[in-house]
Order: sequence, then C-alpha cells, then structure tokens
Amino acid sequence: MTSLCFIQNVATRWNSRYLVMECILKHRVAIIEYITYNDIEEGIALYSAQWTLLEQLFRISNPFIIATKDVRAEYHC
Repeated sequence: MTSLCFIQNVATRWNSRYLVMECILKHRVAIIEYITYNDIEEGIALYSAQWTLLEQLFRISNPFIIATKDVRAEYHC
C-alpha cells in the first residue's frame, strides 16, 4: 500500500485551497474507505451534500486557477 501526504492549506495562498480540494476529490474513495474501516467519529466524515458542495466549489474555482497560471506565465516570460 502506498502512503499519501495530503496538501495543506496556506492562508496567504488562495490556490492552496484549490489544490487541497483537488486532492480530496481525487482520493475521495480512499478517504471514505479509510473513515469507514477505521470507524472514525461522526463529524469528520463528509455527507453526500457536502461532497457535492466541494465538487461545485472546485469547479467554480477552476477558472481562477487557470487565470492565475496564465498571469504567472506572462510575469515569468
């Protein structure tokens, strides 16, 4: 089994929050299985509506991450 280190949010970099959401959504099945297998306390697990909200926030944030990358590319040229 491969271990995984999740990305941490950095308050001064908004795009870190986007990367955290991306990582969580990418590993959604593994997170759910881990919580279920380890009988994690209620309150930590996300409900279906919360997963949906996270997916929506991720999609809404996508144009901003693209714009940020474009601006960085122009700045570094």
